[in-house]
Amino acid sequence: MGNQDEFHWDNDKSDLLEQTRGFSLYAVAEAIFSNVYVAYQHHLYPEQSRVIGSVEGMLITLVYEFVEDDFGSFIKLITY
Repeated sequence: MGNQDEFHWDNDKSDLLEQTRGFSLYAVAEAIFSNVYVAYQHHLYPEQSRVIGSVEGMLITLVYEFVEDDFGSFIKLITY
């Protein structure tokens, strides 16, 4: 599992997304959260949050979850 600051993600999934869509999960999260974004929660998946923001001029939706465990809390990046 990848880990950068407060973000965690599945490396294999991130690599596949980068190969097929052009960006890793961390690159998308870093770009979106460092600029203006819109956050919302899908009514069918209340445990997941979504943000829409700009990544290299494209609007992208990032799906993530807030996770709390014995070691603290972090944001698990799911997909975009």
